[in-house]
Amino acid sequence: MTVLWPPGIRLERTRVCVQTRACEDRDQWAAWCAEAVREGAGMIILTGPDDNMSDALSSARQVSRRALVGVAEPCGQVATDVVHMQSPGHSYRWFGKVTGCQVWSIDQARGAMAAGCSYCVVDAHVKGLIEHMAAGNLAMVWFVNGCETMKDLEDAIDKGARRVWTHSEEMVGPYSAYLRSVWRDLNKSKDNCNEA
Repeated sequence: MTVLWPPGIRLERTRVCVQTRACEDRDQWAAWCAEAVREGAGMIILTGPDDNMSDALSSARQVSRRALVGVAEPCGQVATDVVHMQSPGHSYRWFGKVTGCQVWSIDQARGAMAAGCSYCVVDAHVKGLIEHMAAGNLAMVWFVNGCETMKDLEDAIDKGARRVWTHSEEMVGPYSAYLRSVWRDLNKSKDNCNEA
């Protein structure tokens, strides 16, 4: 029996999100989605415009049941669990969906949380932003964006990042493997602290 966790719990468990465009061949797109999830993508965000966005989302959801599948604004009314918004002020449009947006400052992150966003994406190149988010001042899921290489991700992890948002389909597997080991080590540290 397969247990499908609610979107909020799946978001909490997501380490890697990949933002991409669907290819026009439906079978090829479905195969890509299935492979991305096997590689470790916990969330796939489609960008448009795409006349067949509903079909692309439907195909992705059928083969990616463990992962969240969403769409980036602007988009019409489509069946999706996640909407990656252009602005946190758009949350009211997407009641009942997991929503999030890109932020470039801690004030914007606070605004996203106040607007009801479930997650935010922070820019790895904004000085001090990762460290501030990692300090736990905001009770929301956040991803780091702007990592082009494993070294970039390692630097972001050293500053406190634990999730990555990528546009690079090739990096899903390596990023996921690295983050899996980081999360495993964190859980071991917590278990050791609880035993002491």
